[in-house]
Amino acid sequence: MDDLAPKPTAAPPRRRRVTIREVAAAAGVSISTVSRALRGYADVNPATRAHVAATARQLGYAPNPAGQTLKLGRTHTVAVLVSGNHGPALLDAFYAEVVGGIEACLEAHDLSLLVTRVRAERARRRVLQGGRADGVIALGCDLSVPFLRALHRTGTPLVLADSAGWGAPGVPSVTVQHEAGGYVATQHLLASGRRAVAFIAETPFDPNFLERRRGYERALAEAGLAVRPELIAAGRLGLEGGYLAARKLLARARPDAIFAANDTAAYGALRALCERGLRVPEDVAVVGFDDLELSRYTTPPLSSLHVPRQRLGFLAAAALLELLGGGAAASLALPVSLVVRKSSGAHPTSPPGAPREV
Repeated sequence: MDDLAPKPTAAPPRRRRVTIREVAAAAGVSISTVSRALRGYADVNPATRAHVAATARQLGYAPNPAGQTLKLGRTHTVAVLVSGNHGPALLDAFYAEVVGGIEACLEAHDLSLLVTRVRAERARRRVLQGGRADGVIALGCDLSVPFLRALHRTGTPLVLADSAGWGAPGVPSVTVQHEAGGYVATQHLLASGRRAVAFIAETPFDPNFLERRRGYERALAEAGLAVRPELIAAGRLGLEGGYLAARKLLARARPDAIFAANDTAAYGALRALCERGLRVPEDVAVVGFDDLELSRYTTPPLSSLHVPRQRLGFLAAAALLELLGGGAAASLALPVSLVVRKSSGAHPTSPPGAPREV
């Protein structure tokens, strides 16, 4: 009789939700076009609108309900503003990963992403007046304070990413613990017996790099060492800036360690040390900040402070979604992690590229 009893059936496997990115790829259009087509915007060609709708039905796409509750305007787009002073490329390796985290969060809510560079005053006015986005994430510290405050006064929801020092009251920011990172980097060098620890800084000083310098100075003070002006060199923190700053240091002092305020400056410093015939780490130890992917492949591999770049971007986007939903968002400062490689003269404490949180 037991054989005739109905047997429990296994629950069908949960179906994975189709994303707007997959609809865009299948339809051969952009994510923004899919978003606008499915919302019936008149500026989308009727044939394109029909094609996108058919593709969405075929894939079983359903818009994310969470995205429908947001207080959006007419664009369903979030803008990421990058300063035109940032560099020749729109995004460097650091900010490309931050934007990747922003995109991952927005995609889950069926929102489009617009990355725009803001350089000249005319472009700044266009951003302030254009209404091209329902919310803005300001990325990096080199967007001017007046511009950010003017943007905030327009009522556009605004979040600062890696830009805490430029904040206006009531504007949430997501950044990292820059002062703690500078302290840990310098303390690590001092712990290996180095006493003439140089610092390659940014000019003009921005809040993030000032915080890293404060951490550097705190570690020196705790070790009973004075800050020596001849061991601090400033410049634009790129490959050339780091190279020139290191040459300046070597012309006036003999450091036995260098803490560079970002990895690209550290790469330039490695080149300058090599040209002077100085060995890393035997003669001069080097530590960077950011832990870019390339840092695992320099000669020698570069010790660095790991910054959770994608998480930073994701949380900045999540904060903006809170604002768009009518809520409030808290500011965050994420911890950094020391990754010890051969450039600092210590035995690696973790596998190459694996961060150790401090």
